Amino acid sequence: MTHNIPFLVVITGASRGIGLELVRQYAQQGLSNGRFCKVIATCRDPENAPQLQALAEDVRRNGNDNIVIRELDVTNQDSVQAFKSSLRGRSIDILINNAGMYGSNAPLLPVDIEQWHEVFHLNCVSPVYLTQQLLENLKQSQLGKVVTISSDMGSITNNTGGGAYLYRSSKAALNAAMYSLSLDVKEFGITVMMLHPGHVKTDMGGPNAKISVEESASGLRKTIDDVSLDDSGAFRNWKGESMPW
Repeated sequence: MTHNIPFLVVITGASRGIGLELVRQYAQQGLSNGRFCKVIATCRDPENAPQLQALAEDVRRNGNDNIVIRELDVTNQDSVQAFKSSLRGRSIDILINNAGMYGSNAPLLPVDIEQWHEVFHLNCVSPVYLTQQLLENLKQSQLGKVVTISSDMGSITNNTGGGAYLYRSSKAALNAAMYSLSLDVKEFGITVMMLHPGHVKTDMGGPNAKISVEESASGLRKTIDDVSLDDSGAFRNWKGESMPW
């Protein structure tokens, strides 16, 4: 890989929040070592993603054309296969599985089973499936990093408050599945990690959250830069600190 070839970063759930800010920072700042990045920013409905469209246009006005917006519904296998086909033969250096949802903060009874399936599919099944489908692209990279945005609410050790059955269970399962995947792909030189972004001021985190999206995304980028294959399977926060399982 020559120095003048940009790294390719693929980010899901890029239309708002942390995903949008990660697109901004990777497109405008690249990696911490100064390497230039091309970003494929994905979301379910690009035509109704005004913030993402505005960001791409702003970057173009400043002389760069390194944000590509692609339609991708990570819960739809046909959509994933179409996205996979569009990247055939291309190397993916960093895949960031960011798309996710909280669901209702259901009490013990009654639990909305249909919504539980929806949250579990999006938060756990979809990122694992997408990563598997893009494995050949990741193998082609000399960097090869898979980053999945998890949550401290996926930590069983840290659960002292109960509730949030849908979200907690989906993130705990996500951590387990991604850890298993990290063992399976290590022989290919692919680093896998799960990152807690902090309690961030987004639609999901709410206005009373303590961390701005800019701070969270900046910390996540630095942590992603710093990890190596020896760290594969780690569960850390946006500061790079280890999280309890």
